[in-house]
Amino acid sequence: MALRQPDSTQVQPFRRVLSCVRSLLDFTIMAQYQSHTPETISYMEQYVTQFHETKDIIFEFRISKRMQEKADELRKALRRQIA
Repeated sequence: MALRQPDSTQVQPFRRVLSCVRSLLDFTIMAQYQSHTPETISYMEQYVTQFHETKDIIFEFRISKRMQEKADELRKALRRQIA
């Protein structure tokens, strides 16, 4: 639901994540060209710069090992309750 109707605290981080992912994808797609011109290289430089400017948002919301272990434990407990 948050993706469809983000509240005011979610809009800016969501836009940063989209910008980060978009720049990485654009760079990757363009890197696959068989040859490059100064223009395509300029675009690729812009994409890399944009990625580096926004990549911090990914680390901000990354799950830690401890949280992953806790989520795994909760998932197992829930499955035991259901069974």
